[in-house]
Amino acid sequence: MLYAKFTPEGIPGHIIDRPQDGYDALPKGMTVLQAAALMLVNGEWVKRPPPPPPTVEELAAMAEAQRLADIEAAAVAAAEREERIERRCIRLLIQRQLGQLTQTQFAAAVAAIRAEM
Repeated sequence: MLYAKFTPEGIPGHIIDRPQDGYDALPKGMTVLQAAALMLVNGEWVKRPPPPPPTVEELAAMAEAQRLADIEAAAVAAAEREERIERRCIRLLIQRQLGQLTQTQFAAAVAAIRAEM
């Protein structure tokens, strides 16, 4: 059995699985998903109306948040790429420091790894 605390609009705001003060019992067999899709108005369960469309300001805020998330994701991806390149170049760097590769050979090998990734 589930119990819900309702908002003033009749929407189940918080659902728990035990009786508690301020919580009303949901109909037997009703799931959390079903309760979330409905609202209780004058003792009747009715389908919740669709939410109002976002305002221009909300749309602008969502677009800005997405833009910032895209920038952050691109920065993380670039950092991960550079880390993979560095891991692959360690052996080449050691060979360069030991004199087994010339600077030109080292630069060409690093450029080939960068082009591959």
